[in-house]
Amino acid sequence: MLAKYAMVMGLEAPAISTGVAFADAESMATYAKDAVAAMQKAGIIGGKPGGVFDPKAGATRSEVSTFAFPYSVCLMGWFTIRAEFDLRSSLKHTG
Repeated sequence: MLAKYAMVMGLEAPAISTGVAFADAESMATYAKDAVAAMQKAGIIGGKPGGVFDPKAGATRSEVSTFAFPYSVCLMGWFTIRAEFDLRSSLKHTG
């Protein structure tokens, strides 16, 4: 869901790691595999102990807080950079 939001907003998560295959990757929905890989490579999600993602389980509050902060930082960093770029670009064109 977070990857879909980023895509709709025109954001691309930076790949800060190569990522690893989850041991239970075959149990992930096909449509979700690319999003999970992108979020993992961006350092937003890491899976559960034992190298599993556990896609059928619900997320606990602790698990949500573990990925909510890095996701927010990633988005805020992008918005800050984008806002500065847009401002500088518009200043160059005005005179």
